[in-house]
This record gives sequence, structure tokens and C-alpha cells, in this order.
Amino acid sequence: MPEFMFEKINQKHDIKIDLRCEIFSVSNFISDNKLTTFSSIYYKETININKMMTDDDLDDFETFCKINRNLKLIEMNYYFIGDIKKIVELLKKNNVRNIKIQITTNDKNFNSVEESITYLKTLNKRLKKSHNIRIKIKYTNEYKKEKEIKQYNLNYLKLCGFILIMISIATIGFFAYYNFSTNRSADEIKEIAKKINNDNSEPVINEDTGVEVNEDELKQNDPLTENYDELKKINSDTVGWLKVNNTSVDYPVVQAADNEYYLKRSFYKKVNGIGWIFMDYRNNINDMSRNTVIYGHNMRGSSKLMFTTLQKALKESWYTNKDNQVITFNTLNQNMKWQIFSIYVADPEDNYIQTKFATTNIFLEFANAQKAKSIYDFGVEITEQDKLLTLSTCAEQGTKRLVIHAKLINN
Repeated sequence: MPEFMFEKINQKHDIKIDLRCEIFSVSNFISDNKLTTFSSIYYKETININKMMTDDDLDDFETFCKINRNLKLIEMNYYFIGDIKKIVELLKKNNVRNIKIQITTNDKNFNSVEESITYLKTLNKRLKKSHNIRIKIKYTNEYKKEKEIKQYNLNYLKLCGFILIMISIATIGFFAYYNFSTNRSADEIKEIAKKINNDNSEPVINEDTGVEVNEDELKQNDPLTENYDELKKINSDTVGWLKVNNTSVDYPVVQAADNEYYLKRSFYKKVNGIGWIFMDYRNNINDMSRNTVIYGHNMRGSSKLMFTTLQKALKESWYTNKDNQVITFNTLNQNMKWQIFSIYVADPEDNYIQTKFATTNIFLEFANAQKAKSIYDFGVEITEQDKLLTLSTCAEQGTKRLVIHAKLINN
């Protein structure tokens, strides 16, 4: 009878058997797991590997695999991928099945485990299928806490990212709505003006010939198509209509008691971020100031709202086109054409919005100073009798101002 069987009888029965047998080994594997008897080897369910496996350790481990029939768990507190490969080969060679290899991470082996995690997952999948051997990684409490903190930070960043995305979507939606509503408001105003003009206009008779003037001739002689009475019913601040050729600038102009009100209000006087086209509060449409100033927003991200398309005026193909050099600005009292004589980009502090002048010489100095800033010489002379029109909007992301000056050529 094998000697370890005697030891088993000694454990389960009242028979006392005294065996004088001791196993000697130079391997850490034997000493660390206290495998000093045959029965301890045969019935051992859990073994620990705490150091790198030497050749003696591997030889004793193979002997252990041949004798043992109850192994369930191999705990590896030391990790080296070479040892894993050798241990697995010995397990397969000796047909050891139905066990778990548990790798416990710590500060010393964590990086090595992480570097070979892909290999371990592949190996685990293969061993489970062939020998029902499972490889499990056991993380320390410190690592779990660190992982939880990292996961918390990751979740926090994800939440912040989600919030930023939602804010961006909401912001885009907000401005898209205002763009849409402003465009619709402008279109509605134009349609109202057009409809009222067509419905209410009476036939115009040429006094010399006694013949009714046709619609095309009427428009040619009188370019104003807006009905200001009806527009003022919508907004009592209406003072005129501005049109700049080959841009989307074709809006009614309003005027408030200050230059702040219409920065964030529509033609319907509803609060928004787009504002409306407005005339400087210091100007007088009845006698026309020496310099009438009209403001409008340059809406980034919008292709045509307010004064956005005035940026075209900086392109040579635009300002050299004769059709674009004449601006239409009509007021409640008269229809007017204005000849552009200067286009430039200025600092916000530049004095280009002065509306009144103490003397004619001061006015001429002002006008010629603005003319000298122009990116193009329009060949227009300024006289002491001239009156000016100035259009102002933002440029270069709000750090500069795009300025267009024109002089009155007919009224």
C-alpha cells in the first residue's frame, strides 16, 4: 500500500499509524506550499506561487501534477508571463483539469499583468474550452479604489462632454430658430409692404401725355416699394428702408432713443440675439444729418442675416462693380441714392460715426479722412454741401469694424 494511504487511514479512523517519512526538497514551491508528505501532495486543493519558478520549482510542480488529484486553485502572487506559459504547459501535459489560476495584482506586477492582458484573455478562452482551466485576475483593494476614482473621473468627463454637447445643440438650435424667425419676419415685412403697395396704389397719370404710367416705368421712376404707414403699424420706430445691391441687405430701418435697444430686439420688438438694422439715435430723418449712421450685426454662422453679407464689400469683384457702388436708403419723407466713396476696416475706437460738425471745414476734414482710409479709390469728391451715409458692422470676430461711407447723389 502506498505510504500516503496509511496517512489517510490515520486521519479518518481511530487507528494510529506512525510513519517515519519526510520529503526533502530545495525548491521554493515545496516549502512555500508545505508539501512535506505524500498525503499533503495528493490531497492539496490550493497552491501558492510567490516567487519566480526555478528549474527545481518546475520539476517539483510537474511531480505534484502527477500525484495530486484534488487541485482546484493556483494562486499566483508573483507574475511572470514566462512562468504562466510553463505552468500551463505542465498542466496540459499531465492532463490537469477543472482548476482556476488566480493572478493577484500588486504594485510590483500590475504593469506586467496589464501589458499581457490580451494574451491572458486569449489563453483563458482556449484553456476553458480544452481543459476547463480558468484564468482570473484579482485586483487589490488599492487598485480597485484607484480604478473607481478613474472610472468616476471618466464618467464625470463623459457627463461634462454630454452636457457640453447638449448645450452646443441647444445653442445651435437657439440661433437656428432665431435665424429662421428673423428671416421669416423680414420676408413677412417685405410681403406685407409689397401686397399693400399693390393693393392700395392708384394709377399714376403722366401729366404731359395724359397716359397711365405702366408698372415697370413706375418702379423705375419711383424705386420705393414699401408702404411705411403699414410698416409703422407693426413697428412705430420705422424710419426708412435700406438696400445694398448684391447683398442680402434689404430691410426696413428703425430708430430708438439710444443705440442699445435694437442690438437685441427684432423688428417686432421681441428680445433676441440678432437684433435689427437701426439708425443712430442722434440722426434726424426730417432734415438728414450731415452723417447718417446705420448699424447692423454681422452674424457669424449665418449666410445672410442683418449686415452679415456686407463682408462682400471687401472683395474686389464686389466694390469694382458699378451697380454695387450705389446704395438705396429711403426714408418716410424721400427716396434717395447714395454713392459709395470709401470702404475700410477700422478699430472700434475710430471716430467714423460723428453726426454733427461745428463748421464746414471740420466736416470736410472728417469726410476726406474717411475717404483716405478706403481700400479702393472710387474717384468721388466730397463738397461742403454733401451729406453722408455710413454703414457700420463688426469684422474680424468683433475686434474690428467694417465701415462703408457714401454721399447723397439725389433726393
